Formats: sequence, C-alpha cells, structure tokens
Amino acid sequence: MTLPDQLVALCQLTSLAVPFNRFITLPPVAAQMTHVQVSDVEVVSLAGNCIERLTSDALGELKHTKRLDLRLNELTLPTTDTLKFAILERLTHLDVRDNRISELDLHVLNSLEYLNCERNSMVSLHLNGTSLRSLYAANNC
Repeated sequence: MTLPDQLVALCQLTSLAVPFNRFITLPPVAAQMTHVQVSDVEVVSLAGNCIERLTSDALGELKHTKRLDLRLNELTLPTTDTLKFAILERLTHLDVRDNRISELDLHVLNSLEYLNCERNSMVSLHLNGTSLRSLYAANNC
C-alpha cells in the first residue's frame, strides 16, 4: 500500500488522514509532506493501520507535525523509541490509544497539550506536564 506522489504538490493541505490502510510504516509521500515546509500539513492521522514501531527516520519526517493520531495500530513504543520523540518539538496532540504500549515515556515533549493513551497495557507513564491540558489514560492493566 502506498500513496500517490502527486500528494506532495498539494501545498494548501493542512491535514492528512490515511486511516485503515494497512500501512506498516509512515508512507514516504506523507513523510515528504510533513518533513519539509513545502506544505502546511500539521495534522497526520495514521489510525487503524498496522504500524508496530516508529523509526528515527519516521519521527524525523514528522518533525513539523502538531497533531499525530496513531490509535488502533500495533505500537509497542519502547523507551528507546520514545526518547527520539524529542525531535517532535511542535507536537501538541498525541493519540496512541488502543495499541500494545506497556511503558510510555514522553517527558521530552515540552509542547504536549493532549495525550490519549487509553486501552493499552501500560504499567508506567512519564510526562512533562508543562503544557499538558488533557490526559486520558483509562483501562490500562
């Protein structure tokens, strides 16, 4: 599964929603649209795909993203991966509910205002509460 290269030409696009497409990683076209400031894409939804991990390269491509929806994937997000979230300086909203996360360490995200991490199997959660306004963490056991 892939996205058409022509999407990069959509310079006015502010939101990219590609849920339920069986992606196993960030599609290259989506990466190009968010990494370089050739567009105004600040919202990326990859909900309901088959993503298990976010590589350093994938996170680097999302560095201009403000809202990231990764719910209903297969994410495990070990601490070694979440420490790399520091590159997401502009991220204000993160939705990772309904994944397979057991530990979530997001203390590097200073701008995070909204986090939904419900229905994982988390035993620990570490946050930087400087900007946090909404936290949803129910049903983690």
